[in-house]
Amino acid sequence: MRPINRFVAIIKPKQPFLDWLKSQPDWDSDTTLEKLRDECNALLVPEYDTNEQAMCYIERNYKTIFELQLFDWYTDESMWPEKRTLKVFRDWFDVEIHSMVYDMVDEHIIKSRS
Repeated sequence: MRPINRFVAIIKPKQPFLDWLKSQPDWDSDTTLEKLRDECNALLVPEYDTNEQAMCYIERNYKTIFELQLFDWYTDESMWPEKRTLKVFRDWFDVEIHSMVYDMVDEHIIKSRS
């Protein structure tokens, strides 16, 4: 077990994101906010001196992160909300920053080609 030179950002949907999902014409799910927040995305981000600096990184890259969250549900970008500002991102998602990241596996990390 070794620490790695990354922070983890946990992106947790909030009620406005679920409201948007439920507003989609083909939405047919009983997904709850609790379930969305339990099964959310974790992102490896650069290591910084402080969590606040890591949050600045998230805010500088919010558009890509926002689009990743939307793409998880709808690959058709025409379904995405037009307004995807930093304010909307903050309204739709909580972000948790964690500075201590350990690699518990002795195998090399394999990155998929996307």
